[in-house]
Amino acid sequence: MLSVIAVIGVISAIAIPSVTGINDSAEQVKNQRNAQNIASVFAAARAAGLDFNENGSSRPIKVVETTVAGGVVEGGIFDGAYYGMNLSAEEQQAAVAFLSLDAQGNLIYAETITRQIADTGPVSGDLSPRGEEGFEFEEDSYTAPDTSALQF
Repeated sequence: MLSVIAVIGVISAIAIPSVTGINDSAEQVKNQRNAQNIASVFAAARAAGLDFNENGSSRPIKVVETTVAGGVVEGGIFDGAYYGMNLSAEEQQAAVAFLSLDAQGNLIYAETITRQIADTGPVSGDLSPRGEEGFEFEEDSYTAPDTSALQF
């Protein structure tokens, strides 16, 4: 009987950390999906004529808050269409880690940038793309990707 209890203890000691890792991974995936959805709503609304960054904010959290709050298009073929989402303040804050603003004020999903930061720890500068291998860190020199050729 004592050996059965010992075996159960060893198995649970092995299983508990892996279950915790699964929960953390699921939380990160949820935050990434929320960020993708926020960026999609932002892009769709902008294409329909509704600008959630009309004040030109440089802070992604402000644009996320405005996008989630939503709005209704006035005029055009999308007149009366609602764009917005239902996310808590905590979910919005967690999703911001996967979002950035480009030079034109567009909200961009940035999974690659976030993973690079998470893998290397705190970063004291901006990010500059360096090709398909990834990103290199350069102080105050973030160059946003050119989105002018994108068609919605």
